[in-house]
Order: sequence, then structure tokens, then C-alpha cells
Amino acid sequence: MQDLFESWRQYLKENINQLEAAKETLRGNNYLKDYADELTEQNLVDAGQYIFLFLPDTFKHAKTSHMRESDLPGSKFSDAYLTDEASRRSFGCWVNNVN
Repeated sequence: MQDLFESWRQYLKENINQLEAAKETLRGNNYLKDYADELTEQNLVDAGQYIFLFLPDTFKHAKTSHMRESDLPGSKFSDAYLTDEASRRSFGCWVNNVN
């Protein structure tokens, strides 16, 4: 995964089409290659010195494991925090505090 991010950072520094570069990087990753062809600029979220890759299943774990109705052990979140938008905002706050 570190190689994926390093490749992406290298592409960002070069003067080429960033979206196509991201797609090509994903195609080279066994875990993410199925998302490459449908990737849009909306999937790439600028998080400061990082690029956050937002995919349809990005927050699937939080939505299923941490909803109030879940039988799985762990913290339970209010439904208001289980939307993609709320999760992106929470992640953004976390990234900004890390930097």
C-alpha cells in the first residue's frame, strides 16, 4: 500500500493528467484495480499532504459494524454519523490533526 501512495505522490509532482495517473496506479494494485475504470475526481479527496481515496465501500465497516442495530461488539454511533459525508468530515478532522 505504501508503494501505491508513493507512486501517487510522484505523479502529483509531475505535470501529467492526475486522474489518469491515479487510474493507472490503481490498475497496478491487486486490491484496488477493480475501481480504476470508474474512478473520478470526486474519488480523490485532498487531505493536505495526503490524497484520500474515497470509494463506494470506504466506510462500509463503520456503517455495518457500528450502527446501533448491529450485533457485533464495539462502539455504536448515532445514525447521523454513519453517512458518507459525515464519515468524510470526521476523517478530514482526523487528518488535519495528524499533520
